[in-house]
Amino acid sequence: MTDNFLKLHFWIAICILICGSGLTAYGSSSGKPEVGLVKWQNKSYHGKRTASGERHNHRDFVAAHPTLPFDTYLRVENPKNGKMAFVRVNDRCPKRSDRSLVVSWGTARLLGILQRGVAPMQISNAKSHTGYASWYGKQFHGRKTANGEVYDMDAMTAAHKELPFNTRVRVVNLRTGKSVVVRINDRGPFIEGRIIDLSRRAAGKLGMFFSGTTKVRVEILPPRKKVGSLAKATKDVKR
Repeated sequence: MTDNFLKLHFWIAICILICGSGLTAYGSSSGKPEVGLVKWQNKSYHGKRTASGERHNHRDFVAAHPTLPFDTYLRVENPKNGKMAFVRVNDRCPKRSDRSLVVSWGTARLLGILQRGVAPMQISNAKSHTGYASWYGKQFHGRKTANGEVYDMDAMTAAHKELPFNTRVRVVNLRTGKSVVVRINDRGPFIEGRIIDLSRRAAGKLGMFFSGTTKVRVEILPPRKKVGSLAKATKDVKR
């Protein structure tokens, strides 16, 4: 009885260490960014199946990592030019280092590293960020968004400069405490100091319809679980 009890605790401890090693990468325990090496994959991977079962979109902000769980969000900042991107892990790359990332072409362009093969970056786990929100409505209604959808001002969507498409975020009005959940399907706002551009409906629910802008906290939410059978992961590919 005692031996079985000790064996059970031993295997539980091993599982915690294995799972924790991936989740604590990039300074999640301290919250401070750590330096990692980032390279990028060219457009030829567009449309190919990733290890998570998705199709790779070279324009989206996604990345491959050797060990981190799929759908982990990371904040990547280029210390040389101050440019920043949020990436979602959806693929695997060879384990040269736990602190290495292979980012999409679109991410590399945003970070300003298309002319470089490998570049050191400050990388940390992404959970939330604060800034000012604005909204856009009738003048854009019916136009195409950056991800190819048609903008609907009555849908719960938003534009963000750095978050991957289809990321779900909770936006909290820091003045009133009201919050909404929206899906990122567009790019913007391109005005300094603003971090998210909400649809007309989302702005109304957040209580900022007449003020136009308000200070908010944007919290990244985990993706919804897929219904039905999960896509089979493919083997790691060389990048």
